[in-house]
Amino acid sequence: MQGAVPIDPVSYSGTATPSCPFRRGHCQKVAKKQKPICSLRDGGGELWINCEHRLCASSPKDEPLTQYQVDVLLQIGRTLFGSHLVASDIAVRREVLVRTEGRSPSKADYVMIPKNSVSSGQFTFENIGPVLLEMQGGGETTNTGSLTSQVDTWEKAASPRTMMSILETKVSDVGTLETNAWRRQQEQFLYKGNVAVNSYGRLAFVVGTKLYDYLIKNIGIDTVLDLRKGNWTLAIIGVSEDRSTTPSSWGTGSSVRLQVDQSRLLFTSYARFVQALVNQGGVDDSLFKGAFELLDGTKVVIN
Repeated sequence: MQGAVPIDPVSYSGTATPSCPFRRGHCQKVAKKQKPICSLRDGGGELWINCEHRLCASSPKDEPLTQYQVDVLLQIGRTLFGSHLVASDIAVRREVLVRTEGRSPSKADYVMIPKNSVSSGQFTFENIGPVLLEMQGGGETTNTGSLTSQVDTWEKAASPRTMMSILETKVSDVGTLETNAWRRQQEQFLYKGNVAVNSYGRLAFVVGTKLYDYLIKNIGIDTVLDLRKGNWTLAIIGVSEDRSTTPSSWGTGSSVRLQVDQSRLLFTSYARFVQALVNQGGVDDSLFKGAFELLDGTKVVIN
C-alpha cells in the first residue's frame, strides 16, 4: 500500500510455538492452531488490530514489562499526565480486579498512577490522579477463512519473504467489525468506568483509529464536552500507524509502528459520555405504523 512502512513478514511452519514480539510469552494464536495475524489493513489502508496482545498486552501480569510495553504505556502516560514524564514517574498494575459489593469482579487491563500523585496524595487539574486503563486496538473481522486461505497461499510461495504482493492483495469479502468490538466492551466500559470515577479515579480507553472514528461518529461529538484543559474523567485515545520517516519505538524489528494519534484525542466527562450513549437514536415516525397481523390471522393497517 502506498505510504505504508515496509515490513518483513515472518512465515511460520514449525512445531514449537514461537515467541510473541510484543509481550513475554508465546504466540497464543499459533497455540490455538490459528494463523499468527496481528493486524491488517482495510481497503482504504487503515490499520485494524485483530490480536488482543498487539496493542499493549497486560499478560503475563507477573513477568517484567517488555521494552515495547514500556514504550506504549509511557506514551499513553505522557498523553494523560504530561509530556515531561519519564518511565520512573509512572506506576502500573496489570489485570486489576475491579470489585463492588453484590457483583462478580471484573478485570481492568491496567491501573496507572503518576508518581507525583503517589507522593502528594492530592488530585488537582495539574496533578491528575489514578486512571483505569482499557486497551482495545481493534477486534474481529468477517470471513476469517478467506484471510487464512490467503496466508496459506503466501506461506506456500517459493519465497514468502519476497512475495509481498500476495499479502497485499485485497480480500474483497472480508470486513472489520467495529460494532462487535464496541459491543463486547460496552458493559465493561460502563461498569468499570463507573467504579473508577466513584473511587476518585478516571477512565482512559485506548483504541485503534477505526474504533475511535466509529465511537465518535455514532455517539456524536457535538454532544460530548471537550475537557482536555479542565476536570476530565474520561479520555479516549486513538492509536494509529506511524508512517513517518523517523523511526518510532512503538514497534519491534520490522513490525508496523504505532503511535498516539494527536488528531484523535477526547477528554471529557464520564457522566456526559454515558448520557450521550443513552441518548443515541432519534424519532422513527414509521416504527409503530404500517401493516400488522392480528394473532387470529387478520391483516390490519395501523396509521
